[in-house]
Amino acid sequence: MKWQKLKIWVKTWLKRILNWRFLVCFLIAWMITNGWSYISFAISSIFDISWLKVVATTYISLLWLPFTPEKILTFIIALFIMKKIFPQDQKSIQELENMINKEKRKNKKIVEEDNEQDKE
Repeated sequence: MKWQKLKIWVKTWLKRILNWRFLVCFLIAWMITNGWSYISFAISSIFDISWLKVVATTYISLLWLPFTPEKILTFIIALFIMKKIFPQDQKSIQELENMINKEKRKNKKIVEEDNEQDKE
């Protein structure tokens, strides 16, 4: 039963995320949050620029830490870019916002339940 729910949830998310407009915006957002560091690392390796390599390596290593909110931030930036570049695509924007709000409500409910259990 839980696998069916998970399958439906994943299918719903993928259906809404994997459209060409959102993918373009996500690529732009990824370049803002991550891409510059990988490009900087490649350039610094080719041209032997040590300070640039240190900056890029440090940022890349921070990205791989488990507590880094980079993926969430990338998604939020992509949604913002989508609103600016494709304002006529209100259906996709509204669906993504509804999904985000639904997940926020679920997480808030879980936190409240945990707090109630801690009080007992």
